[in-house]
Amino acid sequence: MQLRIGLPHIKNIGLKSRLEADIELPNGEVKTLYYEVESQYEKYLCTDRSDAFLISLLQYAMFYGYNITWDCPVTERLFYQLNTMYIPVLAQVANDQFHSIKMEGALVNTDIEKSTHCVATGASGGIDSFYTVMRHLTDVEESYRLTHLFYVAISNNVTSLGNLRKEFENGYKFIDKIAKELKLPIVTLFSNEAEFYYNGIVNGGALRYAGMVYALEKLFSIYYLSSGFSFADMKIKKGDSHYYDLFNLFCVSTKSIQFYSTGGEKGRHEKTSYIENFNVVKKYLHVCNFDDVHNCSICDKCFRTMLALYADGVLEDFQDVFDLEKFHKYKIKYMARMVYRKSVYDNEIIKKFKVNNKEIPVRAKIKGIAIRPIYLMWQKLQKNKFFMKLFYKTKLDYVLYSKEMADSIRYCNDIK
Repeated sequence: MQLRIGLPHIKNIGLKSRLEADIELPNGEVKTLYYEVESQYEKYLCTDRSDAFLISLLQYAMFYGYNITWDCPVTERLFYQLNTMYIPVLAQVANDQFHSIKMEGALVNTDIEKSTHCVATGASGGIDSFYTVMRHLTDVEESYRLTHLFYVAISNNVTSLGNLRKEFENGYKFIDKIAKELKLPIVTLFSNEAEFYYNGIVNGGALRYAGMVYALEKLFSIYYLSSGFSFADMKIKKGDSHYYDLFNLFCVSTKSIQFYSTGGEKGRHEKTSYIENFNVVKKYLHVCNFDDVHNCSICDKCFRTMLALYADGVLEDFQDVFDLEKFHKYKIKYMARMVYRKSVYDNEIIKKFKVNNKEIPVRAKIKGIAIRPIYLMWQKLQKNKFFMKLFYKTKLDYVLYSKEMADSIRYCNDIK
């Protein structure tokens, strides 16, 4: 079975320009994959290589076991790294999800001509993202300083292209405010690549972002992808691909574009301490699991962020982005949760409390210690397949977590 990438070409649609190519699937169906940008960036769209299309479709092809061929050359170094490292390793580690495939087509080893040196990263408004942005605006050598923000349409859980477009446009309004505050140009790119991933391929991670970046191969020289995981915990394993972003990004780095996974050298709450004094962060920090516009101030991500800020004595500075009344109402409950869970993030906050000479209230400690045995028992039960099947079938997770959180957990674990 073979997937063929047709010749890349540019199509103009109003004030937008699209880099697109016809993708012929093994059953003979032809679908068009495109990357859409503002017309001012048309000259940076790369039509003389299939790099973007190959990267974007690689996990899709591996999932279904499709070999890949192309009509327009692929960068030789990119081919080498994907063929000798990425494909064999993923096929070995996650062989029930990704299959070993063959790639075949013309290669080219000449450099891409660039008229500018652009350094970019995405901007989500979260802790990891703001750390990458603020560090690379102020705390790196000149040639590594940010020149652009890059905003793309990428999702694992949209059900239609229309919904993805709506999410993209709504999200842009928020990211544009951050870009203006930082006085950085923002490059936007909308793609329909998610259509290839609707049918069960979860968490494409760094590789899918890289495909978007490569569409503008003539523009970007360096791209930073924010990491939410410690480099010390890097492990290539089935499941969450963010644990091995260093490997993913190495495999797609070439002379044309160098990718860096950033932030893994620090813990989440070290990053929080680094960014918490910047005014743009105080105005636009957004970490919420459930609300795309505002922080709900009660979900796990909101509360652990507020606890970290509270430990540093700066929570009041973030009253524009968090509901501090909710924090004070529920803080004992969440401090107790820190004590009984003892996750990596919880332990970082507890350490932050000690460093800043702040006490966790006795009530929270007693409650946390009392609940911990029950929590540990629950952790063991989660390893029992029969119990978990019954747990999900009876929808007990909806009772325990709320529908929104339960749906999120089910999706991440590929559970219907």
